[in-house]
Amino acid sequence: KQWYQRRVRGNELSVKEQLKYLEKAEDCFKAYLEGKERDETTLPEVNTRMSHIHLQRQILEFLKSKQIKDNNNNIHIFSSKTDKTAVIIELYQIDSVESLPIIRLVRETFSLSYTSTYQPLTNILLKGQTAGNMTLWFPKLIKLLGEIPDSETDELLLTVCKDVKGEQKTFERILAIMKDDRTKIRANVSAGLLKNAYILAVNKKLRDEIVLLEEECVKQGDTQVREFCRKYLNHNKGT
Repeated sequence: KQWYQRRVRGNELSVKEQLKYLEKAEDCFKAYLEGKERDETTLPEVNTRMSHIHLQRQILEFLKSKQIKDNNNNIHIFSSKTDKTAVIIELYQIDSVESLPIIRLVRETFSLSYTSTYQPLTNILLKGQTAGNMTLWFPKLIKLLGEIPDSETDELLLTVCKDVKGEQKTFERILAIMKDDRTKIRANVSAGLLKNAYILAVNKKLRDEIVLLEEECVKQGDTQVREFCRKYLNHNKGT
């Protein structure tokens, strides 16, 4: 592994050569596992290393499929010091669709959170784009959401809402695919749309959210919505 890292860092091995080396390394580990003299205590470590080799081979096969002959950006996952998020970003920037299965494997292999995996990708998606021109990035956002369980998508969308602040139509479309009403209220608050947040909280009878909203009105200096909140809370005590 250390020899491989040194050679790759020095750009001494092409993608094709790296694949050949990893194939030989994988064969050696397989032979060890099938041998009679294997040490049972080393099996967990050997299996972990084999899974890393398998993943690195998939990364290289992906680079090869994109006609990338030299791994000049040193995209590998072997070192414990390697920033796995940086690897994910590199892969996504090469191809935002075809990289997703490999990104999923990197996340699963190293037990990364959904937020740390996919939030940087939404940042890339929106960077340099006109938020109002949704045809450029919205389909890719939907692809990303397909990689994330429903319980995690709203937090990611909340971040997107902050990035598209001021683009009302875009904001409303993002809000429409959110699932949790409380997250929708938070999104409206972060966008400064306190009246919208109030109407949603009232319609859903979320008194605790109106308590928080009144405090937010003080911070943002919205006396009108604060008065709405105060009247609602006075008429709905303890409900």
